[in-house]
Amino acid sequence: MRSISTALMNILASEEARAAWLLSLAASGTTYHYTDADVPIVYSGSTYVPIGMRVARVGQTAGFSADSVEIEIDNVERQMSAIVFGGDVIGSSAVLRCIFFDASTNHAMTVYSGRVSGYSVNESMCTIECGSAFDLWHKQTMRLPTRLCPWVYRGTECGYAGPSTACDKSIESCLAHGNSSRFGGRPFILDLETREIYWGPR
Repeated sequence: MRSISTALMNILASEEARAAWLLSLAASGTTYHYTDADVPIVYSGSTYVPIGMRVARVGQTAGFSADSVEIEIDNVERQMSAIVFGGDVIGSSAVLRCIFFDASTNHAMTVYSGRVSGYSVNESMCTIECGSAFDLWHKQTMRLPTRLCPWVYRGTECGYAGPSTACDKSIESCLAHGNSSRFGGRPFILDLETREIYWGPR
């Protein structure tokens, strides 16, 4: 259950109390800070820029902690299109806070902290969907470990540019080519099939 500090209680009791959303979104090495307030808000050393924004949904667990959020952000000027299409935003970190303030002080509460799980964009709106970091448990490997190298011979990952014209994808062949640092296989993976693996103390 969430606890409310004395500082927040004092702000909420003020006749000048206001509230706003603060969104931090990391994408392609840059962290963007947005707020739905009508003026910039400086919080924790970062300036949150005003933008049309609405928190459409906040999913909560039984422990009152947010495990998913859906945020609608104005895209009339194509600002969000440039962010989501300019790099791989899926999996980027996102933090949503609610800040309460009056004429003299402010107090922010973190509502959600996790990763971007999806988005949709049209000419006027960008919807960012965020899920819990535990969603990463559902990810599946895209490349299974094998004894032989999976790279295309002389391809980008292989990188071999020597005189040899053939490779049987084995570690021995890669060593003979002097290219073992780029070997993509797992030469000892078959040894694990005959070994008993212990978990925890024996």
